[in-house]
Amino acid sequence: MKMRQRRLLDSTILIVSFVFVAACWGQVPAPTAAAGFPKGPDVKFTPFVVINNGKYELDNADKGQLTGKVTNTEAKDIKITSSEGHLNPVYVYGEKSNFTLSDSTIEVSGNGADDFVAIGAGITANGGTTTVRNVKVSTQGVIRPAMVNTGNGVMKVYDSRFVAYGGTIPKDYKPVIGGGMMEPPAGLLIHGTARAALTMGKAKTYLYNTTIIAEGWGALSTDAAEDVYVECNKCDLQVNKSGYGSYADHGAHVVLNDTKLNAASYGGVIGGEARIDFNNVTGGAGANMVMIHSVMGKAADISRLNITGGKFVADYEALLIKSANADIALDGAEITSKLGTLIHLRKNEDAYATKVDGQKVTGVRVTMKNEKLEGNITNDDQERNMTLTFANSSLKGAINMAEVTLDAASKWMATGNSKVLLTGNVDVAKIDADKGVTIDAVCGKDCALKGSYNLASGGVLKIVEGQPKQEPKQ
Repeated sequence: MKMRQRRLLDSTILIVSFVFVAACWGQVPAPTAAAGFPKGPDVKFTPFVVINNGKYELDNADKGQLTGKVTNTEAKDIKITSSEGHLNPVYVYGEKSNFTLSDSTIEVSGNGADDFVAIGAGITANGGTTTVRNVKVSTQGVIRPAMVNTGNGVMKVYDSRFVAYGGTIPKDYKPVIGGGMMEPPAGLLIHGTARAALTMGKAKTYLYNTTIIAEGWGALSTDAAEDVYVECNKCDLQVNKSGYGSYADHGAHVVLNDTKLNAASYGGVIGGEARIDFNNVTGGAGANMVMIHSVMGKAADISRLNITGGKFVADYEALLIKSANADIALDGAEITSKLGTLIHLRKNEDAYATKVDGQKVTGVRVTMKNEKLEGNITNDDQERNMTLTFANSSLKGAINMAEVTLDAASKWMATGNSKVLLTGNVDVAKIDADKGVTIDAVCGKDCALKGSYNLASGGVLKIVEGQPKQEPKQ
């Protein structure tokens, strides 16, 4: 049988983060029975079950086993098993496709070839609407995602389970950045060989009561984003050995609602002009709750993070921002850092970090509302200012190199020496410090404090001239 050939748009790969490369590319080419899928790195893109613009086509049936019945619009109670590398078990393509896969199992092993074009993914959607209900997908192999949604497709997933176990990188593999990369870039300090669920291009992915597990690298990923939207509702995200639970690269918006998230490294990563919303997310991370960074972007790029409700524990800094601008809003969230550092700004050590080069940047702006927080807040990024706005919130911890505004319902208890710029109508009664602790503060706009103040718990607030000065690093 013959399938309609479609054009392959050129890809322009742009590094935007340690973990990913963002690419501006359009639709993946349609399959043709004679020639196979377009070539990846020395392999053919091999479809198994294909829905092509609303029509069911079966190709390469000898590459795996299929039980159950498939129609133009639905597959139910099917099982696909295969040990064929690069095989795509279910591929839904085209704007006319409206396909539902339900009550089914996909189990594949063998390496994929290129997850940027979904070579080897368990379920692939590229255009149209794909609905997945009560489906289990497991993959074993390098760069073999359980699910990819790309192009401008819409995928809705209910009550399903996606697992990517990864595999062993071939001995002849030479590290690359972009198509065919088999591991995350070294700068992110994570390991792994497969991202479990990947959304790219202008695709929209909605997940409900679904479990996503990655052995390493990442559970819920975005890449090559032009206008990606991903939403998890009452889901369970897990990364077992090394990697992140969720990632929003430049051009992506990721929302987690009432979701459990446990990651060996990062709960979330934001790269560049992107956004993550955590709404009632519970769990923990072996490194940071969220890490924000910018690589080869623009100095003006702003990452956005909103954390509302939930309870999360990070082994290191709760929020780590590396050479990036960010707008961060915390509202009623219980956030704990075992390290004792709530927020840390520092230089991005990656050679591809976005350069400021003297340009004016917004820096990092944090708003805390209805919060009761413990942990230090430190700015070691000498290229960016940090502003902290407290609204009906309290902090127990040191603050260094930040502008601080406290409303009448907020309080700060300094547990270590601090250097800040105070703005607004500051009430000294709202500031306290442990015995032996000194707060050196410059008075900014609308602050009328002068001199030195002995605080209730034995510390001292000293109003100094000029601007807070960064201590040189030893």
